[in-house]
Amino acid sequence: MSNAEYEYGYIQKLFIKFCFIFKNINLEIDVPSDYSETVQLYLPKELNEERTQIGSIQYGGIKYPIMDNDSIHLKYVEIRLKGEFLRTIGKYNEIYNLLKENDANDWIKYKFTYCKEDIILARKLANIISRGLEREFGKKYLTIGIDKKILELPRQRPKYTFSYNQSEAVKIISDILIEQGYDISRSSKSNPTYHIIVSSNGKSARILVRNLQHDSAYKDSTIPYQVYKIDAFETTDEQEIGIKEIDFVVGYNFKDNVFACLSIDDFLDKRSRVVHEKEGLRSEFFNSWDLLSNYFSNY
Repeated sequence: MSNAEYEYGYIQKLFIKFCFIFKNINLEIDVPSDYSETVQLYLPKELNEERTQIGSIQYGGIKYPIMDNDSIHLKYVEIRLKGEFLRTIGKYNEIYNLLKENDANDWIKYKFTYCKEDIILARKLANIISRGLEREFGKKYLTIGIDKKILELPRQRPKYTFSYNQSEAVKIISDILIEQGYDISRSSKSNPTYHIIVSSNGKSARILVRNLQHDSAYKDSTIPYQVYKIDAFETTDEQEIGIKEIDFVVGYNFKDNVFACLSIDDFLDKRSRVVHEKEGLRSEFFNSWDLLSNYFSNY
């Protein structure tokens, strides 16, 4: 400790700086009364519900009694740390060897003045205490004031398989049709023959929504574009009913975010149809509403 005396402003600055340093290692700072030269250091409630006092920071050089007109000549800031606490976190010997002074009650103490060496010493002291708290309390100490969800990281993201969802597909196709300017209504039946009724210019069209899936038959094909297929009906009975009540079959693919709109006439003799992304079979119906538009315009 330097033997020089410092004016009140610098010692007060040192006192506040020390409070800041110890607050940064998650110790709680408590002012016990309005007429005290001391703040008390406590373990945070996250580590100790009883808020055990483990130390104090106090002004030095105050002579009592203090009268209203008396000037205060502060000389130093004293940090005191409870020996029992330091032993608990396994840092008693290291801190005693650093500060080299204790009292009859087993509190290690040191008088700091406003100089570079003492400020560095205080930071080193706080760092040792912080390492001891981490050693004693682990993640519980390190996550004080931090959202505990950080302990769940890194989360394993579920692999999204882009599996087909019938109700979601109906909603998506409905939204696209609304954006195209059509009026739509959706069937409320659990197993409807068709899912959407599209209206325009006083005419309606009934649409069955199905999965526009990658055609596995073209898995090893050298064709430089994707080939899809739509399985409109599972059984011949479904096909016979659907042909009578459906006007269009629309397939949607979740992974590629694409669709194809086919006339029910394509399914008169087959329950499944292939759609090429480019150039090939039914490519003119890929991502196109031309069939539907012509249906309404020719009415």
